Parts: sequence; structure tokens; C-alpha cells
Amino acid sequence: MVFRFTLDLISNEFKKFVISISLVVVALFLIMYSVMTYVENEFAYISCDKTLTRGAENTLLIKTEGEGAIEQMLEHMPDLEGVHSWGQISTNSVWYASEARELYDIQYGHGTNYANALSGDLEVWHVNEDAFDMCKLDVVEGINPDDIVYEDHTLYLYLGSAYEEIEIGSEYEIHNNYKAVVVGKLSEDSCILNAEQMSIYYATEVLDYSYSAEYAVLVVDRNESLPYSGGVFISIDENVELNAVVEQIDMLATEMGIDYSYATVKDMYEAANEDKLILMSYFKKIIAILIPVVILMLVSFCLVIILNNSRQYGIMYAVGFSQREVLNMLLWNNVIIVVCGMLVSMSAILGIAYLKYSSSVEVSFILNDVLLRRVYPYGILVSVLIIAIVNFTSWFTIKKMTPDKLIRSNF
Repeated sequence: MVFRFTLDLISNEFKKFVISISLVVVALFLIMYSVMTYVENEFAYISCDKTLTRGAENTLLIKTEGEGAIEQMLEHMPDLEGVHSWGQISTNSVWYASEARELYDIQYGHGTNYANALSGDLEVWHVNEDAFDMCKLDVVEGINPDDIVYEDHTLYLYLGSAYEEIEIGSEYEIHNNYKAVVVGKLSEDSCILNAEQMSIYYATEVLDYSYSAEYAVLVVDRNESLPYSGGVFISIDENVELNAVVEQIDMLATEMGIDYSYATVKDMYEAANEDKLILMSYFKKIIAILIPVVILMLVSFCLVIILNNSRQYGIMYAVGFSQREVLNMLLWNNVIIVVCGMLVSMSAILGIAYLKYSSSVEVSFILNDVLLRRVYPYGILVSVLIIAIVNFTSWFTIKKMTPDKLIRSNF
């Protein structure tokens, strides 16, 4: 009965109902979008920092101009003091599935980092020997990269933990008269940085620059014969000043007449994040104004509804409705307004998150790790706060008005 009267109240005050929902939608949307922006910045940085053994602050990305310039620098890299490891962390390529069918069958359909597997190609990532020191790649079976005896026309493979049925020493005939040999297996928690995408453009919308090596097929190259793709990463030894290494690189580049640029992974993050930090500061100011305005508007609408329908409430008292039932009708009205606004804003955030992130991470990650665990709880918390304040106002107003006053009301 109470719920039916609540629906009648909504239909009679439909315009105010729609305006109230719109206010809630705008407020909750801005709050959740701000949280999502913060979360995407946090995820992007943490994914780099946790994957690099020396962290985001102590890993440089160097880019050079001119043909052969990077190769000249790499030749002298072992002579620099304080350099822990160097090279390209990952450069992806594809093999025909028919060249390594059993590997392809295992990799097929597992994650956005293996999108080529969906089109019939085996996704392969090239790394150099030092990538195992720069990233958290742990060899649990087979030989270490440093122990490989390289032979011409032979590629050396390390497989993720998903390839447990593949034996060490398995060989595959690859195009251009190459053969690929499995020489090692990686631990379950091994991960590698999507360095190729980062070296082109660091974007926080990627969310996760780290990816699990569970389904990875890694080809290990010699440090000195590494294919260059966008930039070369350098890890700094512990207890070594970053500036000391940069000075050595600068002297080396000057002697060779090479133009180069560098940035730490942390610098890249901060540069890419600068505009968003400014945007978030504006969001904070807007939200600080908007939430009180929304609450005041909803309280005002609620008071207007009570005053406009005061004679109706008085008649309801006269025919046997209790004050509690009338109050419940108003409270349900407020709850429906806020819940509807919350559901609309959550749906909008879900759509935006899917459009922004689905190309770089799986949908389950967006839904579980980003929205359900970090974004939606803030929207729910603010919704509960709005419901509590507006309902308290309704309760206080109804308690102050007797049936006689309601029936004699001039509103």
C-alpha cells in the first residue's frame, strides 16, 4: 500500500522527480569519473614500478636520432659505471600458427596482449638477455639466458607457465630457414613490461603496462644484436645516483656526435599525467560545490513536495494512515530518486571505462579491479550520504506537523 502511494506521488511530481534524478546523476558521475581518472593514473604507474626490478625511478628510456646511433651507444654501454642492465625489454612480432601449432593452441584466446592469436598468428615477444634482470622474469626450468651458446639460424625460446606440457628441447621450423628451440620455462609470477607501447607513447589509459608471462613466448636475443624499437631501457644499480649515469651517457653521446633524449619511467608518467592532474583539480572544486548544491536542491524539492501535498497527508491520517506510513512513503520516494540516479551514473561510467580501456586490458579487469573495487564504492557511499540527509529532513518535517495542521494547510 505504501509503495503504491509512493508511485502515485512520483507520477504527480514527475517533473521534480526527473530534475532530482538528473542532479544526482551529474554529481555521482563527476565523483566516479574523478576516482576513475585517479585509479587509471595509479594503475599505469604501479604496473611499471612493480615490474621493473629497479623501479620506475631508476629505469631510463633513451631515444636517439640518426641511423646506427643507438647501436654505437649500445657497444659502449658495458663500459659505463652504475649500469645494472640495458636493452630492449620487449618487441613483439608474429609467427604463423602452422610453424608452432602446439604453442599457438595454448596461447589462443588468452588476453589482450595476445590479440594476434585471435587472427591465426602466434604472438612472440623479443627480449635481450638483460631483460631478465630488468623485469621480473624468473627461469625455473632449463638454462639461464647468460648460458646460451648462440648458433646461426637458431632462435631460443622461453615459455610461460601455461606451456608445462611442452618439453625443454622442443624444436620448431620457422620461416627463413630458422629453427626455434625451447631452452627454458618461466615461473607463474613472471611478468614483463609492454615496453614497445610505452616507448612510442606513455598513456595512462593503457592501465596496465605489465602483463603476465603465463602465456608468453619469448625469443631471447644477444645484448649486442638486439633489434631496436623506439628506445632502449637502462636500469641503474642500487646506491648509484641517476645523474652520475646520465652524465656518462651525455659524455658518450657528445664524443660520438649523437643526438639523444632520455627520461625515467617516472618522468614519463608525470609528463603524461600533467593534464589529468589539472583536470582532477577542477573536478575537486566542482564536486566540492556540486554535492552540497545537490543535497540542498533535493531537500528543497522534498520540502516542496511535503508542503504541496500536506492536505493530502492530513486526509491520509484521517482515514487511518499512521505517521510512520506517510513517512515511509516519503522515504521511499527519496530512495528511488537516488538509486535511479546512481544506476544511471554507474551505467555511464561503465560505458566510458569500456571505451577507454577495453583495447588494453580485459573486460573482467575493468569491471572487477577498476569499477567494483575502486570506483563504484565511492558512488555508493555518496548515495547513502544523500539518502541519509534528505530522509532526515523529511522525517524532521513530518514529525513537526500534526494532522490538524496538515488538513488546514493553505498550500
